[in-house]
Amino acid sequence: MAEACTRQPQSQLTLAIEAGHLVIGAPNGVTWRTLSSGQPVREARRFAVSTLAAVAAMDADHADDVALVVSELVTNVILHAAGSEELGHVHVGIAVHRLWTHVLVQDPDPTLPLPSGEQTVDDDINSGLLTRGRGWPIVRELSVASGFISARKSKTAHALILRSGVKVGDLTAEERDELDRAIALACQP
Repeated sequence: MAEACTRQPQSQLTLAIEAGHLVIGAPNGVTWRTLSSGQPVREARRFAVSTLAAVAAMDADHADDVALVVSELVTNVILHAAGSEELGHVHVGIAVHRLWTHVLVQDPDPTLPLPSGEQTVDDDINSGLLTRGRGWPIVRELSVASGFISARKSKTAHALILRSGVKVGDLTAEERDELDRAIALACQP
């Protein structure tokens, strides 16, 4: 299961997020896409698939996991983030590393989501159908680390997804340090 974290941003990170330039330090950097109205989940998923085209040729399962995480995070923005109706202010970022992929979804609502179990789903409970609340558990299950960073005018959801077959315990000391740095940038308590 993923390491979950929520924190208030550090000053440099706050400035980077508010400027729309979040530097994660993965070898290929972060590729960003601003979502338009229409079909934002489909657009975000296609962006993930195209960004990971080279990865998919060697690791299709990883590319599918990343596309699913992107879909779930963008869906959560649409359903829950205030101001998300202005999709020109929702950004998806993907940083590809040889051992993992870092997914970022930034939206204009700085409010952090409620922890799992605290969300109200009265309509679903009353109807006997629990159709909400599955997205974040999917993200956490597919990620080695996930969380949120809140800034003054936005928040960014992060998920680090290991490549298929990569296990944290099998990483070299140097690779583990690299992963720890990526997690610290995304989720430092």
